[in-house]
Amino acid sequence: MYFMSAAFCSWVVLVSCQIGYQRAWLSLPYAARLLYVHSYVSLVWNCMASERLKLYGKNVVAGDLVLVSPPNAKTSRDGSRRELVAAVSAEDVVKGVYNINDVVLPLPGSHIQYPSNQIGNKYEERLKMDGITRDHFHIESLNVRLRGAYRTLVAQPSDVKWAWQQRDGKEHLLKNNPLTGIVCSENAELSKNETEQSSKSLMLTFSLGPSCYGTVFLWDCLQF
Repeated sequence: MYFMSAAFCSWVVLVSCQIGYQRAWLSLPYAARLLYVHSYVSLVWNCMASERLKLYGKNVVAGDLVLVSPPNAKTSRDGSRRELVAAVSAEDVVKGVYNINDVVLPLPGSHIQYPSNQIGNKYEERLKMDGITRDHFHIESLNVRLRGAYRTLVAQPSDVKWAWQQRDGKEHLLKNNPLTGIVCSENAELSKNETEQSSKSLMLTFSLGPSCYGTVFLWDCLQF
């Protein structure tokens, strides 16, 4: 309902006012404007993450970006970091200094560094396709100020726990799993008749950092 109201507000201003798009944009609540802008840069980041993995896979290549600021630097609520980065050199690649978990990609902004390999060109092409330049991330008249940030390309889930369950209304566990610490009760074994009337389920729990979603992780799990 909130987004519908925000969109309706912009539409009314565009229809009734001669000032046009600038006034329509500024008529939106500040939180909505932020959400729209951050949604766009997140879309670009997702596209670039797909391109990065398509071009180079899990290999670290020259021109990739890695964080060089202290590892305990604060991470923002959206999972991004405003830290110093450095480009991976050919020598770093040969020595195996970094792995895929160290690679970061930028969320576009006015004060960020882009990868110096093909992915940097992909960023430029993607932004150009939308008519966007670096200057568009800092426009005082529209109250748009995005400095940019960095987000790790790969996120590893932690606290992964799983167990098979037989769902018959009582959710008996089919077997123990040392990762969960759950022990089956004596009546956990079902009869053949009960088994035929039940469905098997996988109970899976895990933790991910800010701005990470479990859909890709679950998809990977289901490939086995």
